[in-house]
Amino acid sequence: MTPTGAAIIKSLADDFLSLPKIEIERVGYGTGKKTFNIPNLLRIFLGKEKQSGTDTTNKLMILETNIDDMNPESYSYLVPLLLNRGAFDVFLTNIIIKKGRPAVMLSVLCEPEKQFELESIIFTETTTLGIRRYPVDRNSLDRKIITIDTQFGKVSVKLAYRDGRLLKVLPEYEECKRIAEEKSLPLKDVYDVLTKEFLNLKIL
Repeated sequence: MTPTGAAIIKSLADDFLSLPKIEIERVGYGTGKKTFNIPNLLRIFLGKEKQSGTDTTNKLMILETNIDDMNPESYSYLVPLLLNRGAFDVFLTNIIIKKGRPAVMLSVLCEPEKQFELESIIFTETTTLGIRRYPVDRNSLDRKIITIDTQFGKVSVKLAYRDGRLLKVLPEYEECKRIAEEKSLPLKDVYDVLTKEFLNLKIL
């Protein structure tokens, strides 16, 4: 196939994605005669998709913007607002931008269908004039939450699995915070006690 065939593929293909995990069987190359600023080359992979356990990859979006002229107090309002409106994660990074000015990079992880709603919030609630957006793949463990009996009473526990195998047993933060406040204990001590109890449990 020559690069001219790329036009045919474009008209027939349903979507264009990054190269998936495949077992490559054959690779074909085609070159054109015209000279461009980029190589006039087409490469085709033929293969079968790899089946390596449960595929838990999610297609998500990152929304990102650099802000250097906003009252820092505004972030304590903005971050929970974005989370409550559907963002999976919101984080702030201290950066240095042009002319050596300190700034904050606001990053928001969300589902593709949420990007425009969250962008509207960012434009409304911040001083930014532009937002970068790009797709990302997120591979995550399967999770479920159960309630178990402990010396502190009933506690919610998060279980994380991969391919059906239990990998992590984690106490929920809000539960640990509640216990620490009720028992007047350091939060770290609550985590330590619950973790030891979890190790002695057979959670399937």
